[in-house]
Amino acid sequence: MMTGMIFSARASNQELASLCRRLAISLQSGLEVRKIFAREAEGRVPSRMRGRMRTISNAVAAGGSLSEAFDAAGSYFPTLMRELVRVGEQTGHLDEIFLHLSEHYEFQVKMRREFLQSISWPLTELGIAITLVGLVIWVSGMITGNDLEGRKIDILGFGLRGNSGLIQYVMILGSCAGALLLIFEAGRRGAFWARPIQRAVLLFPVAGKALETLAVSRFAWSLHMTGESGMSLLKALPLCLQATRNDRYISQTDAILADIRRGQTLTDTLSATHAFPLRFLDVLDVGERSGRLPETMKLLSAQYQEEARGAIKILMQVASWLVTLFVMGLICYFIIRLAFFYIGQIQAAGKM
Repeated sequence: MMTGMIFSARASNQELASLCRRLAISLQSGLEVRKIFAREAEGRVPSRMRGRMRTISNAVAAGGSLSEAFDAAGSYFPTLMRELVRVGEQTGHLDEIFLHLSEHYEFQVKMRREFLQSISWPLTELGIAITLVGLVIWVSGMITGNDLEGRKIDILGFGLRGNSGLIQYVMILGSCAGALLLIFEAGRRGAFWARPIQRAVLLFPVAGKALETLAVSRFAWSLHMTGESGMSLLKALPLCLQATRNDRYISQTDAILADIRRGQTLTDTLSATHAFPLRFLDVLDVGERSGRLPETMKLLSAQYQEEARGAIKILMQVASWLVTLFVMGLICYFIIRLAFFYIGQIQAAGKM
């Protein structure tokens, strides 16, 4: 059940960006909400989204509110998006909400694309290395002789030879890939058992700082959006902390809300968590004191988006280095293994 929740269908950033952009344009054009979603339900949306669009369209056509219709679609749409739709509907600024959401998701898509493009060559190297290992395992099965000690020749020393060895090797790779995917999705969706991993990755040199920048960037953008929409701070903060996608911030939710209810300023409250950079807190303090928190967060969000782009580049470099080091280590292992294999054969021959 837990795995099902982790891999349950959710809209991708690309799908959300396209949808929010279309909705913003339609609303700005003056089209009526029921007509917009009726068209979306029959339009060229991805097949897995079409059912949700029909659910929303039917709910709106029956006289329900748009926010309730989005809730009826379940967790397919992010919580922050659904809450902003609710506030936008109440304030009459739905078109602006969808426009800002489209810009946010488009930025996320762009950063992901840049990351994948940058890491494509290291991943190609890794794929070639993994394929070569499989090839050597398969070829080993064609060597029918034994070494001088009477054992089957095992060039790599993995105990894997021939077709059966190759099948085991592929199964091991599949299990490792599945485990990594499970951990990634669990961390992205906030599964409780992945929370220590979320906190631990922030301690890594270089990469940890980059991930912190990405988390604070998402928090600043969410605080700007919720503040500009008129959402109350007590309701907005859990959504903003959830948007960081890291337990270092999410775990502070109850303590932060308790301090806000006691009348403390947001700056003092976030400062007490020791989870936010000093520069962020300084700008936040200025926004609070001036009474222009949403506007200040908008400027800070833009700055952090640029820093997030730099953080992505750092993560690209770290990932590239790790893959390159792995491939180099694999090559070194092959060389050392082959050297010891032939040395052992020579020594065994000398004892005969």
